Amino acid sequence: MLAVMITLALVIMSAIMAMWENTAVSELRNEYVLLTQQSEEIKLLKSRWSVEESKTDFEYLKNHPLLSKQERRGTNVYLEYDNLSSREFDSLSNKLLNSMLNIKKISLKRNGISKGTISVEIEL
Repeated sequence: MLAVMITLALVIMSAIMAMWENTAVSELRNEYVLLTQQSEEIKLLKSRWSVEESKTDFEYLKNHPLLSKQERRGTNVYLEYDNLSSREFDSLSNKLLNSMLNIKKISLKRNGISKGTISVEIEL
């Protein structure tokens, strides 16, 4: 009887240890996945904050086919885009707002459903 109770206790203890070990491994796996995701996000942010990426964004904006007006105002550059389709408006506004350029003033205007105007002043 005592041997049966000891065997039962050992079986219960080994089952508890197996569950605890499985939970610990699962937690470690979840932490690894989270750290991997955070590492990828940091790499993405670093690439956005790079000087090269800002130059690329600025060159894209300066050479955009729908750029209607470009002025130099001291150390700032004023750019205006007119008659933007809805898709172009969304794409260009996202490009501006997600860039790391020093934007001093920005104006986003929708002229009805299908057309829009964006004007932006960027500090160089």
